[in-house]
Amino acid sequence: MPIPRINLKNYIVATLKRMVLIERPSLVLIMCANYLMTTYDRELLPDWVEALANINPELLVDGCDEVRRMIIMDETISSEVQKESSRDYHEIEY
Repeated sequence: MPIPRINLKNYIVATLKRMVLIERPSLVLIMCANYLMTTYDRELLPDWVEALANINPELLVDGCDEVRRMIIMDETISSEVQKESSRDYHEIEY
């Protein structure tokens, strides 16, 4: 049974995210991000994937550091939004 395309995209994005956060910078990261950008609709991908795809290989370390900051910022914002939405949900009177 073939893997559905959307699940493959999510798997690649999650793996790429782990690699950016944990691994040393590598040109493979840029190639993976370029694959995602050319294969999937841009609107379905996080902003940091496009930033990673556009890194100048000569500035790989600095570019990966910036992408790490973007990922951490995205996670911080999404966790704050989840807290706000759950707080709003619990404040509703029935």
